[in-house]
Amino acid sequence: MPNIGVAAVGVVTALSLFLVLSYVFPWSGLNSWQGDIDINSGRLRETRLILFVQVRQRVEETWISKAIDAPLGPADWRTMHVFGPGRRVSPNYRFGSSLAQLREVEKLLVHDSSDPSVQKELARRLLEAWQQGSPAAGDPIIEAYSHQVWQQIRG
Repeated sequence: MPNIGVAAVGVVTALSLFLVLSYVFPWSGLNSWQGDIDINSGRLRETRLILFVQVRQRVEETWISKAIDAPLGPADWRTMHVFGPGRRVSPNYRFGSSLAQLREVEKLLVHDSSDPSVQKELARRLLEAWQQGSPAAGDPIIEAYSHQVWQQIRG
């Protein structure tokens, strides 16, 4: 019987230590969710880590990856965000705004009556801008596209 009590105390202690460390180091691989973007295809990747071991990974197609014929090169994943338990904020990463850019253009695409080649060209230009090292390089492209779509809507 005493062995069961010692084992239970050990399990509770280990679990408590894991929870405390996960909270103290919320963006470490102890217990986190990481989002990345491939700047050659526009695909998104979500990775779940527990105790620095990948327990799940999901890759998602986006309007960019669907619009281009083929990736512009081999996968080049850049971190957008890392979340930890109880923390729905992430440290700033260089490609943190790329997800917002993707979503912004997705909303504009609903209203765009242009030829699909326009979407393909937009995807290519945005990827090339990101390859310069920062999503900020894509801002003027998105701004011009937004202006173009709103001109279509206004007639």
